[in-house]
Amino acid sequence: MQDPAGNWRYLDNGAQLEHAYQVAEQVGFTGIGVYTDTSPGHMVHLDVRPRKPDGGIATWSRVNHQYLGLQSGFA
Repeated sequence: MQDPAGNWRYLDNGAQLEHAYQVAEQVGFTGIGVYTDTSPGHMVHLDVRPRKPDGGIATWSRVNHQYLGLQSGFA
């Protein structure tokens, strides 16, 4: 993410992770995970894989080294 001065920086809160997720979904990624336990900042994993049988995409979060539902990464 870029700050107002144009410098790149790490994501550092749930709102930024949620925004990154929304952009990734809009552009067509079908595997999206958010990680809040990486250093020096949060991370988003993106990939392209077959959609689920119901048409949905694969989503997850990792919080304190535990894999959880996506919304847990935005808290």
